Amino acid sequence: MYAGWAEIAATGAAPEGDETWQYPPVMLLPVWLGRLLPWEYQPSFVLLALVADLLVLISVLALRRSTRASWLGVWVWASAGLWIGPVLLARLDVFTVLPAIAALAWISRPALSGGMAAIGALMKVWPGALLIALPRRQLPWGIAGFATAASLLWVMSVVTIDDAWSFLANQQSRGLNGESLAATPYIVANSLGANVAFEYRFGSNEVATASADATAGVIAAAGVVLIVLLVFLRLMGALEAALPADVGLIAVLSLVLVSRVFSPQYFIWLGGVAAVALLSRETRMRAPAVLIVMAGFLTQPLYPWFPGAIYSGEPWAVLVHVARMLLLLLALVYGLRVIIDWGTLATVLRQPLSFRK
Repeated sequence: MYAGWAEIAATGAAPEGDETWQYPPVMLLPVWLGRLLPWEYQPSFVLLALVADLLVLISVLALRRSTRASWLGVWVWASAGLWIGPVLLARLDVFTVLPAIAALAWISRPALSGGMAAIGALMKVWPGALLIALPRRQLPWGIAGFATAASLLWVMSVVTIDDAWSFLANQQSRGLNGESLAATPYIVANSLGANVAFEYRFGSNEVATASADATAGVIAAAGVVLIVLLVFLRLMGALEAALPADVGLIAVLSLVLVSRVFSPQYFIWLGGVAAVALLSRETRMRAPAVLIVMAGFLTQPLYPWFPGAIYSGEPWAVLVHVARMLLLLLALVYGLRVIIDWGTLATVLRQPLSFRK
C-alpha cells in the first residue's frame, strides 16, 4: 500500500480517491523517501523506520543528558520493539514521534514548541494535542507558533501537491473500527452470540451495524469534550503544577481512547511521549506508563499474529482485548487524578458562586 502511495507522491500528488489514504500531506514525505532508496520498497521503508527509531532514541538520550534525569524514559523507548512489537517498523507512526518529542523538549521556547507540534499534526494530527502541555503563560506563544507553522505548511502543500487535503473526505467517511474502545461492547456481544457484523473498509475492520455510526459520533463528541476539558483545566491553572510531559501523555492517551479507530500502532505515540515524561524523577506517570506497556504487550497476540480472533469471537482474544482496554482506561483515570491540582480547581469553581453571592 505504501509503495503505491509513493509512486503517486512522486508525481506531485496525494492518493486522491484512495479510501485508505487518511493522512495530512506532510506524511507523504516519509512515504516518498522510501522510493528513493536502491532496494525494494518494503526493506527500504523498514530501514527508514529503523533510522527514525534510532533518532527518537538519540533524542531521548540527549534530553536525559541535558537534564541529568532518570534512565527510565530511555528504557521505555529502547524496549519499544518488545512491548509494541513489529508494528513499530511497519507503520508510519514512528515518524510522527520525532516532532512530538521536539515539541516537548522545547517547552521553554513555546513558539518553537508550537511549530514542532504543527509539523507533527500535519503528519498525523495527534501531536497537536501537545499544545496542552504548554504552561498557561506560554500557551499564546505556542498557539502562535503552531498557527504560523501550520499556515506555512498548508500553503506549501497546496502549491506543491495535487489533492493534498483529499484525506479529509476519507476520514469523515470512516466508521467505528473494531479495534477501538467504543467497539468493545460490540466485540463482547458478538462473542456471546449476538452475531454482530464486521466489514473491511477504509483499511480496517469496522462494525457494520445500524448503531455503529451513532456510536462513532458519540465517541467523537466525547473526544471533543475531553480535549475541551483539558484546555479548560489548563486555562484555569489546574494543570500548572503538573510537568508538561505528564500533561502531554494524558492528552495523547485521551485522544487514543476516544478515537473511533485506535489502531495498534497508536502505542508508538504513547511510547514516545511516555519516554519523555519518565525522564523526570518528579514525574507522576510511572504507574500510567506501566499500564500502557502492559496493554502494549497484550495487544501483540491480536496484532499482528491473530488479527481476526476478536471478530470471530474467540474467548481468549476477547478477554485480551477487554483487558488491554481496561488497563488504558485505568491509566487515563489515574493520570487525570494526579495531574489535576484539585485545590486550584475547587477555588476557581467557587469564585463564580462567590461573585453571585
